[in-house]
Amino acid sequence: MQQQMETTQKIQYISKLFQSTAVDIKDELEERFERAYINLQQQINGLSDKDMHDKLSQLVCKEKQHEEISIGFLYIMLTDPALAPKSYRDLTLVARDGMNMVVSNLTMLVAEKYNKLTEIARRQLIWLLRELVKHQVLNVENIIWNCLRQAGGGDVTPKNLFLVESLLDIFIEYRPWLETQSLLIQTVVYNYVRLIEDHASPALTALRHKEVKFVISLIRERFSDVIPLGRDFVRLLQNVARIPEFEQLWRDILHNPKSLHPTFNGIWQLLQIRTSRRYLQCRLTPELERKLHFLTSSVKFGNQKRYQDWFQDKYFATPESHSLRSDLIRFIINVIHPSNDMLCSDIIPRWAIIGWLISSCTNTIASANAKLSLFYDWLFFDPLKDNIMNVEPGILVMYHSIRSHPSVSSTLLDFLCRIMKNFCLKHEDKIRMGVYNSLNKILEKQVIPNIQPLFESPKLDRELRMLIRENFREFVSPAAPTGNVGPPMYPGASSVIQAPVFKKEADQRSLHQGAIMFGSGGAATQQQPQPQHDLQHMQNHYQPHMTNTADLLEHSHAIDSGGGGGGVAGGGPVVGGIVTTNMADEDNKLSIIPPENNDGETEAAFSEDDEDIKDVKNEENTDDDDDLPLSKVRLKEKPEKPEKVDLPASISDTFETFVTKRNSFTWEAFLEDFRSLPASALDDAQLQYVISNTHLILRETLPVQNIFPESKTDEKNLAKSISYPIFGLYRFLYENEDKSKKPFQTLLTEICTRIPETGFLLLYFMKVHVKLQTRKNAQQSAQFKTNIYRMICDAVDEKLDDCLARDLDLLEKENTNIYLWLLPDIYREFKSIAINNSDLLRITLRCIDARNLRDLMYYVAQGKLTLFKADGLIECIRDSLVYETFEQLCLWQLVQAHDVPLKCLQDILPELESANHPEALGYLLLLLKSEEPTNELIRLLLSRETKSRGDPFVTSALRFWCQRSEEKLSEIIASLLTSKYPSSSPNKRKRPLKGSSALNSTPSADQVLSHLEHYRRSCRHGTGTGLYVHDTMQRALQTAYTHSTESTKKQYSDLFSLAAEDETTAVGRRGGSGRGRKQPTSKKDSSSSSANSKKNSDPVKTVYTSDEDSSEEDWSKQKISQAKKRKKTINETINSD
Repeated sequence: MQQQMETTQKIQYISKLFQSTAVDIKDELEERFERAYINLQQQINGLSDKDMHDKLSQLVCKEKQHEEISIGFLYIMLTDPALAPKSYRDLTLVARDGMNMVVSNLTMLVAEKYNKLTEIARRQLIWLLRELVKHQVLNVENIIWNCLRQAGGGDVTPKNLFLVESLLDIFIEYRPWLETQSLLIQTVVYNYVRLIEDHASPALTALRHKEVKFVISLIRERFSDVIPLGRDFVRLLQNVARIPEFEQLWRDILHNPKSLHPTFNGIWQLLQIRTSRRYLQCRLTPELERKLHFLTSSVKFGNQKRYQDWFQDKYFATPESHSLRSDLIRFIINVIHPSNDMLCSDIIPRWAIIGWLISSCTNTIASANAKLSLFYDWLFFDPLKDNIMNVEPGILVMYHSIRSHPSVSSTLLDFLCRIMKNFCLKHEDKIRMGVYNSLNKILEKQVIPNIQPLFESPKLDRELRMLIRENFREFVSPAAPTGNVGPPMYPGASSVIQAPVFKKEADQRSLHQGAIMFGSGGAATQQQPQPQHDLQHMQNHYQPHMTNTADLLEHSHAIDSGGGGGGVAGGGPVVGGIVTTNMADEDNKLSIIPPENNDGETEAAFSEDDEDIKDVKNEENTDDDDDLPLSKVRLKEKPEKPEKVDLPASISDTFETFVTKRNSFTWEAFLEDFRSLPASALDDAQLQYVISNTHLILRETLPVQNIFPESKTDEKNLAKSISYPIFGLYRFLYENEDKSKKPFQTLLTEICTRIPETGFLLLYFMKVHVKLQTRKNAQQSAQFKTNIYRMICDAVDEKLDDCLARDLDLLEKENTNIYLWLLPDIYREFKSIAINNSDLLRITLRCIDARNLRDLMYYVAQGKLTLFKADGLIECIRDSLVYETFEQLCLWQLVQAHDVPLKCLQDILPELESANHPEALGYLLLLLKSEEPTNELIRLLLSRETKSRGDPFVTSALRFWCQRSEEKLSEIIASLLTSKYPSSSPNKRKRPLKGSSALNSTPSADQVLSHLEHYRRSCRHGTGTGLYVHDTMQRALQTAYTHSTESTKKQYSDLFSLAAEDETTAVGRRGGSGRGRKQPTSKKDSSSSSANSKKNSDPVKTVYTSDEDSSEEDWSKQKISQAKKRKKTINETINSD
């Protein structure tokens, strides 16, 4: 009886917080919340407030009790609206961690259990969230981020709308708090721009108006925070471009970008920035993300139909839900990157899921948006920075669909041809270049064997084939006919198609410059298999199952300018198709498709019927890989064991033992015998037999995944991670460093060549080996033997720095954490190569986040890591100017951590451009503020090019120096200006000789005057004009005026007017009504020497005047007529001011 009561009580508690059915089982999280609530009730039941506070204050001293009490109060606040305010007050009184326990548990609850919360709990969640924001509790933004993820796209149910509007109200009410969270601003803007698209119903007009007003104001006021959202933000903006407020925003982006932010240069700046995966992820609910991961990692190709049907019923049942397809496609392309092991398995590939999402869409606008999402990364693809995995699905959908579902391929090809021209007319050439780069990378990496079966398929209509030839003439065979194409499809001999050639050097660098070979064969002729490339030890095929599919959506031709969008260049974003990053490139994670066999009936199976699959499987042709499932293809591709060859007796036994047992001990025993074997003891066949078996065993015994342990402190896991046979080779080399015989060198060369991971695995081995040996014998530390790595480099005949950069690049792509773990050792042991190495620096910067940056700075501060040295650092800085903004900001943080003095960086000052290098200029300006002005610094600053609006960097530096060292600054600038006019030739300037360094290392007179003029303009309110008062500057300006041409005098007339007639006069500072000069007391005084004039002249007051009767003395007594002309010009200028 008591047990039944306890069971009933638990059910009652669960029902307060979570919705549950009869078949639901409580998980650990639910039980923990319930247990904490019961425990809290037992502690405080019947106590007064004072007694309760005293008792809880004692209990929270214990960490476990503190957690239980915090969760108990959280349970009450979420389930009892009446007691929630009192519970929140009590919690604030007893909490010892600033509510961190509540925030972390609430974050977990929202992420994992939001959909199971009762309606009361969801409303109380919003109430509690508002309180946490109101009191600015730390890390509350994590809860908000998870709440925004729960606001699903394509969902207009009351439950979802309540969450969307409630969060919006919090953001509006606590806008000042929101504006302190830069990352949260980006997330809020990205999410609400996407959600506004779904709220087009008249019933949602009020909500939509509130959303639009808030988002537009946030974008306009915080545009600098919005810029990092990048190209996918542009894609979302196009979907709402018909809303008047967004239409005006589009006009500003296209035609008046500076009105949004001074550093914003237009639409192309946004399109060049790859949107972070974080924002693509936040548009999928956690539940939907889990389902999608399951589909792409656990469902076999051919068994996906029931999952797709469930997906369709669950998420695509309403008209508004079609917009979710674009979110899913962008997530699959940019976030889900399968490993090599997944690619060669029979798991459903990404292209099949994307093909199903596009082909099952019945809304034309959503279909166009989905196609754009598929090809979006193609339009801006840069082979040096972007990931081949982002363009792989697009080509594979078309390639696998062309035979069985040509309408899908036709639709996508037509869309791709037209989007290149119509997406953004102003940047059509750049977009075309991006698509060409994508195709070249696809062919280079053998994603498909050749492009002809797709571009020249007879199943494409004639008009489309002509359109393809017009847009992709570089990729189609020149011999291919333009009319109806019938068999044979290709000419008998293989034709060589050159990659597109462009005049601009930048275009040539961006494009793959090799010939693309196409195999020969006809429609009825089976092609010979193409040689397989060893790509990260992977030789695999994408092989769709044979099946029949329902008729697919007919393709629409043009990219319509109406209905949801417009074209970016045409004054508004283009229809649906509208266009749209620390991640490492994963070029090696590709699948290699065998040459097309036109006899096969392989189909692109997006959603197949089980009956059709069974019928087709009975007709397998084992002679053709196209008719085999992937599992059987993998068996056929498995390398055959080399035919046995008799070996010399000295190595025969140990080698056979190694081949049989395949472990590290037998491998090292064989190496011991093989190392001293002379070349004469082996013939070529025997040596190849050893090499082939060795490569096969080393490759097969090396794990495909999880080769590195999760824990880097557990000795057992570390030791296990280097127990595989390939590490036995490194251990053997560690103990036998002296030169070996030729057969051993040949074996080592072949291993390093055939197994690309050899280099970075050796680096990992040395780190772990040294760590373990040092722990065993603390008195004698093991050595990090870099000469072993040099031996590996010599074996592949490459330079050490090239090998190191390549291996670390591969390691970072394989495991970023291990790469960062090895980094201090790499820079310590290879310091002559690693320090100031731009390649290694770029690899590091592209993969780190804020936490990694913090750890690197810790290493630098502790002396464990040195990335830079003074000599050569400036070259690293020059190379970094093209990095992404976050990478550059990280770089400057690391430079600051090294306490690099300004003198090591100052030579780059004249090279930096205000518009293109804001990161470098911002950091250097902070360095300048801590320095005193020197001749060298001023020379470099004034050597910077000035534009019509001046150089704000130079102006800023001069202004803060003027506040501290005005006289010194004036003297330095005056000296530099005077040096431009040699006194030996007052009427004619001396020109520097050809080859003189003065041309490059010192500013011209015009540059100095230009900077001084722009500085003068920044002093319009009377501040900072003291720079021109000092005698040295007065004399310098007078000298400059005397030796300047008439055009220069006219150009800088306002600047020259600040100079007195001679050294006895002071400068009249610019006032509110005009500008004047102090008059000399007499002509006699003005012609006397400077010393006598200072002694004898009467003090006079500064005169501010703007009328033509003001006295203007001549600048030079020898040129009175010229002075009169100038007097008139100056006074006219003053009057005009």
